[in-house]
Amino acid sequence: MTVRDESKGYILPFPPQGDRLVIPYSRGVAIYNLLCCTAFGAIMIFVMIYSSRIEEQISVVLCLLFLGGNTIRVGKRARTSEPALVLDATGVRIPDISEHTIPWNDIREVKRRSLLIFFEVDDPERYTPPASTLRGKWLRFISHLGFPPIAFYPYELQGRTKNILTTIERYRAQASEASSSGR
Repeated sequence: MTVRDESKGYILPFPPQGDRLVIPYSRGVAIYNLLCCTAFGAIMIFVMIYSSRIEEQISVVLCLLFLGGNTIRVGKRARTSEPALVLDATGVRIPDISEHTIPWNDIREVKRRSLLIFFEVDDPERYTPPASTLRGKWLRFISHLGFPPIAFYPYELQGRTKNILTTIERYRAQASEASSSGR
């Protein structure tokens, strides 16, 4: 069932739950990614077996390690019923990054860059995992590359990226209106 409530900005393949919108992972995209990782892994193993140069074999092993980690991540997403993104009047929650809801007034800007959607916040440390965790280390690494650490890959979610962005902007606008009228 597709919900098309233009006044609230919901153009997604599932209804909002009250004033809260829970966007799940797309199981079809996860299965497709899992098949691609498996096929590419098989090709890499074939290359490693028939390669005579040690440099090629080392690069294949590194690729296989990356693919293995990605395959585990994608496999979990294919089986999960956990939400990927939760939007409500108070803010946004991205369970992959944090269990905390990021209030709309803490979000300076929402950007789409390349294949990711980024939330620029004043204090990202409040909403990201500790640096001692693997996820925290990864988020700090990408922030050194110039990317904000609070981001998600919308193509793994149910719904079109444009519609997800529109919905996020409408929630932000509603929160802005509510905070300005409450003054």
